[in-house]
Amino acid sequence: METRTVLDNIVRGIGNLPNLSRDSIQNSLNGCSSDLRKLASLAEFSSSHPYGRKIIENNGRFEMLLTGWEPNTACLPHDHRNSDGLILVCEGKARNKSYRVSFDSDRQLEVNYSETIEEGSTFFVRKGEIHSTTNDSSRRMVGLHIYWPAVESMMVYEPQTKRVFNVTGEAGAWIP
Repeated sequence: METRTVLDNIVRGIGNLPNLSRDSIQNSLNGCSSDLRKLASLAEFSSSHPYGRKIIENNGRFEMLLTGWEPNTACLPHDHRNSDGLILVCEGKARNKSYRVSFDSDRQLEVNYSETIEEGSTFFVRKGEIHSTTNDSSRRMVGLHIYWPAVESMMVYEPQTKRVFNVTGEAGAWIP
């Protein structure tokens, strides 16, 4: 199957879901495991940001994008404000860290948990959850991200200075 057709089928499948949820989107993605390499071939990579972003669909109801991560890169901790997210690792493996703000230590971010997500697996990010993604391997990593509703803005946290940035539009989880 052509790569663009695979993406079109995923977009159509998610778009036809009456209710968007972690389970319904996960079930919609289950049929594309044999096409992960084709999806990964469309990713864009960046030399100036932690990852490249390629928007596949953004219709307000949901947003789908491909991210391309070079080896040993990480984004800053961030949230997706009012959007839930499901991320499918198409190539390589990802480390997802979830954080909480500690008011006992002057609003320092503390790791709640850290998990490694293998190629072909997904991870879920709840609306408002602060998390970061890292490619801490020597291989490239590609992720297919689905957010519902589409992300309008994110809060990006700079842990060293404890500054917080409201990022909108086409920006990713980095300081603008």
